[in-house]
Amino acid sequence: MEEYLSERQQIEHVRGLIRENAPWAVTGVLIGVAALVAWQQYGAWQVRKAHGAAEQYSQTLAALGRNDLDAASKAARQLHDDYARTPYGDMATLAIAHYEVDTGKLADAATLLEQIERDSGDAELKTVVRLRLARVQRAMGKPDDALKTLAGGPADSPGYEATGGYWRGSIWPSTESMVLKALTAAGRRDLAHEIACNHLENVTEVFRKTGTVFENYAPESASQGKPAVSDFVGWGGTGPVAVLFEHVFGLRYEAAANVLHWDVRRTEAHGVDRFPVGGKGAARLSSGPRNRAEDAPDVTVEADAPLRVRLTWPGGGVREFTVGP
Repeated sequence: MEEYLSERQQIEHVRGLIRENAPWAVTGVLIGVAALVAWQQYGAWQVRKAHGAAEQYSQTLAALGRNDLDAASKAARQLHDDYARTPYGDMATLAIAHYEVDTGKLADAATLLEQIERDSGDAELKTVVRLRLARVQRAMGKPDDALKTLAGGPADSPGYEATGGYWRGSIWPSTESMVLKALTAAGRRDLAHEIACNHLENVTEVFRKTGTVFENYAPESASQGKPAVSDFVGWGGTGPVAVLFEHVFGLRYEAAANVLHWDVRRTEAHGVDRFPVGGKGAARLSSGPRNRAEDAPDVTVEADAPLRVRLTWPGGGVREFTVGP
């Protein structure tokens, strides 16, 4: 038994174990060292690759800065070819699309954005690209295309989260506002009004519960998205301000023509005091109750400066008049 071995026997036993296992130990050490060296070399290669991609991306931006679109496009193509696993190729194409918008080439910008949305492997970047593409499509006078772009994936898409999941289903006020504008531009005012009222009701209910507004909201309940930043009166303020005035109350001021467009769809009494018009001017608006949305609204409009009002309501009703001091 081992516990009864003499000291000499124990020493010989240890030496035997060393002789038997030494080659394997040495091999293990060598493998470990080789793996460490390989890992370090791989890390250094990744750093060199990232630096190279960043440099190529900088060349793309520099070319755009001197209005050399051909050089920028060539640099972007090289980024996609040589650094396909980095985000720099998509970022370069995105920068070129921005340049095309600035130079009035909306169709070319849309083509580039569609390319990124189709080919990019970055889900979050694709969401940003869809927002920009929808803006371009709306500027091109294609609101229906913008709506399709903003629709994204259905609720049964892989990765969808009923609590929001940030880009995995959350309702973003900025996107919501774009959808409403596109619907209005497409002549689908009934649907825009319905969506606006639903959005405002949910935002209001969350405010009652929490005392604040959020950057995004859950898609299937009256609650903030998870995750979502609170006290977010950036685009978080579009619901209780822009959506309320433009799509719930139906007010849109055309400053260049000094015309207030009022599309009255609500049937209960409502109004706005000190609605800004004409630079420093303001208007006071009220609409009385009525039985049906198709009934002509009984409105009162006062303004402290001359103002043309174009009143519309469901069913094709139209009335125009001028108010002022």
